[in-house]
Amino acid sequence: RSELDRASPVSLHFQLADALEQRIVGGLWEPGQRLPTEPALCTELGLSRTTVRQALGRLEQQGLILRQKGRGTFVADSQPRSWLLQ
Repeated sequence: RSELDRASPVSLHFQLADALEQRIVGGLWEPGQRLPTEPALCTELGLSRTTVRQALGRLEQQGLILRQKGRGTFVADSQPRSWLLQ
């Protein structure tokens, strides 16, 4: 896909996480919708599974997706995020 620039100094997993985040935030993928599997993303994008896992891990940390063992990866319900800073 043209979303990923292999010549860019920005890592591929960061570029992929950003591209997937834009799909979620932009409403292309709705809350509760199942995302493509890791192997499907690897094949579709020509990336290693490690790269895809790093990108999904980043999105999970941001609270945009939920990964459920044996079930798949789903778009998280949108909810306001608040942070407690001390």
